[in-house]
Amino acid sequence: MKKSFLFLLVFAILLTGCKNSFSDYGKNDSSASENVSKVSEERQVAPHINPSTPQFISYNGNSTTAWVNQFIFTGNGEIKEQSPYGDRTYVKLSYLKDGVIKTVDLTEHALHYNLFNGVEYITASSKGKYIVVQFSSDLPISIIVDTDTNNSKILWYNEAKHESMMSISFKPNNEDEFAFLPSADIKGPDGTHTLKIYNLNNDLIKTIGEIKEEKISMSKALIKWDGDKIFVVTADGKHLFSFTDK
Repeated sequence: MKKSFLFLLVFAILLTGCKNSFSDYGKNDSSASENVSKVSEERQVAPHINPSTPQFISYNGNSTTAWVNQFIFTGNGEIKEQSPYGDRTYVKLSYLKDGVIKTVDLTEHALHYNLFNGVEYITASSKGKYIVVQFSSDLPISIIVDTDTNNSKILWYNEAKHESMMSISFKPNNEDEFAFLPSADIKGPDGTHTLKIYNLNNDLIKTIGEIKEEKISMSKALIKWDGDKIFVVTADGKHLFSFTDK
């Protein structure tokens, strides 16, 4: 009888110890999970270089050589001014003018409008008076640089709605005119895209024609001049539209 009682007592003590051990293990495991969660959260929040943004883009036209150097930090879907280590976001356009390299800092535009995807496209007028860079975004934003003054400004189509001009292509025989698509027309209002021409001298805009295709995106579309003919090509190369500048 005593042996049975002693056996039960020892068994009960061992069982209590195991429960405490498992309880402590659960606490430690929970604490570890919380720590891992916090580390993962910190890693997501910490600014990092946007891997989808090319750090160098170049353009070499008939009389213009230009390039963009960009180093963009992002975090939580937003552009960040700097990394945790003090490296700063920058977007700079450089170009060759009269044998001299000139640079325009476009960083403030990128930061102000959260253009974390950076510049995706560069073009220039026939004699290099103007250079245009297009920032990639849900609504792309284009910035024009006057190489005579080194001044830059955003080419707004509707500034109140943050709609810019995109896919810009200068007229071959006129540096003050270019064809473009409104950035709001990427997917098309009610399936319609509008090709327009803008005159830098008088700020006049005229509509050349419409593309009534409901399922076509004009994101990264290209515009090409051939005399008075203007061609619009979708990025996948599957659709070509022709217009005439009358």
